[in-house]
Amino acid sequence: MSNKKLFKWIYIGFAALMAGLMLAAILYVRGLLAEYEAARPERQAERAIALLAQETKEESYWQKFDLPQVGEETKTAFLKLCQSEGLSYIAQSASAEDEMEYLIRKGSFPLAKVTLKAQGPQVTKLAVFTMREWAIEGIVPLLEKRTYTATLPEGFGLWADGKELSAKTEGGKARFTLAEVYLEPQFKVVAADGSEVGYEIKNFKVLPEIYEYSLTLPATIEVKMNGKDLQGTVLPGGRVRYEIMELKKPEILLSDLYGNEITYEGKDTLPMTYLSLNAPADYTVLLEGKAVAEQAVKEEIAEEYALLENLVHELPTVVRYEIAILKEDAAIKVTDGEGKEVSLEQGATEQDFTAPLPKQETVPKEIAAEIDVLKVAQHWSLFMSNDRTFTEMAKEMDPDSYQYEVAKKYSTSIDKQFFASHTLLSPAFTENKVSNFTQITPDAFSVEVRFIKHMRLNNGGKVVKDAMNDCFYFVRNADGWRLAALKEVA
Repeated sequence: MSNKKLFKWIYIGFAALMAGLMLAAILYVRGLLAEYEAARPERQAERAIALLAQETKEESYWQKFDLPQVGEETKTAFLKLCQSEGLSYIAQSASAEDEMEYLIRKGSFPLAKVTLKAQGPQVTKLAVFTMREWAIEGIVPLLEKRTYTATLPEGFGLWADGKELSAKTEGGKARFTLAEVYLEPQFKVVAADGSEVGYEIKNFKVLPEIYEYSLTLPATIEVKMNGKDLQGTVLPGGRVRYEIMELKKPEILLSDLYGNEITYEGKDTLPMTYLSLNAPADYTVLLEGKAVAEQAVKEEIAEEYALLENLVHELPTVVRYEIAILKEDAAIKVTDGEGKEVSLEQGATEQDFTAPLPKQETVPKEIAAEIDVLKVAQHWSLFMSNDRTFTEMAKEMDPDSYQYEVAKKYSTSIDKQFFASHTLLSPAFTENKVSNFTQITPDAFSVEVRFIKHMRLNNGGKVVKDAMNDCFYFVRNADGWRLAALKEVA
């Protein structure tokens, strides 16, 4: 045989060998894939659905699992659900590493809990196929009383198995509750115009198929729905919340004070630049190179002195800018009274450039000669512990002040009656300190007062130390300096 023919036969033999090995490899991988698929725990969950249908046909099933004593109609309906077509399963968190749990459901309604138990360790084949053998440990039916809820637009109605449910209406919404039912009712959602609305149930909540949006926006952003102004709920801090629930898709238009408009369609974020800024009156604030809209600028008394507003003229004021523009990263420039640019904190939505009034460590002699602030503060403490009458305390207070009203209400409140009977010790006050005097205006000042009041309870003899550390505000009226307000020092 020539070398040429020999090579040919060797080549054919080698090719046949390779083809055989390749076929064997393909068959092996295909078998491995089938083994991997069969080992998946989901296959056992599917098997559990079939087992549930079989087991619920047994007459002893109800007693076997000690299910609740319900009417024959409910019992029959539950067993029928367990045997029905279209059951599904969903994985749950398991209590152990070698366990898995699934819920068998009809739609979203849970029918049974399936527990799987691992039959051995994980096995890895061909470096990528990791599998583990699982077996059904138990199938436990779930029949218990549940509560269904629904939150619908005001004017909507909700029926359960043909019976209309009553609602509690608040904030423009109707809230329904159907408590302690074993099986999922057939609900019907009806709109205010009488049309029936589709729904789905998730976590025992009836969710209507409507357009629902919740928006919280700065007050200067205008909201129109279908061409009409929309009124929201003003929140603490000035922002406005809009709760929208509509049968048909609404057209929601947002506009700012600078000519920008966008149509809102339920996006998670809006293109917006927002900044609430406090600045002295001589500061200049520009937005995109232009002055901030007048509607977004307000000069007001500094928050710290708001309680003195009706008592004192020319209290310190701040200019508040509520900047809200429907544009991302809009340029905001702030300059001080000398024209120097002031840097803004990156990403902050609130900035305060107002400086506190200067403080003095002690009360000036001319004011100390007119009023003993420590004595007034101690008198207030004594009034709060029923050691001083309202008539006595009122003489040291401005009758038009906030604190006078507080004292008057306290003097007749039930809280006063519950203050423990006691005896003041001697000395009654120790660790007295007066500091941080601030001249607010010629007719108003604040000062921080700190001390400890010592008392012995008449019932049991316990000694109590009552600490005070408050800022006291005084105003001058026709009768001299009088207490007007106080607040705790942080």
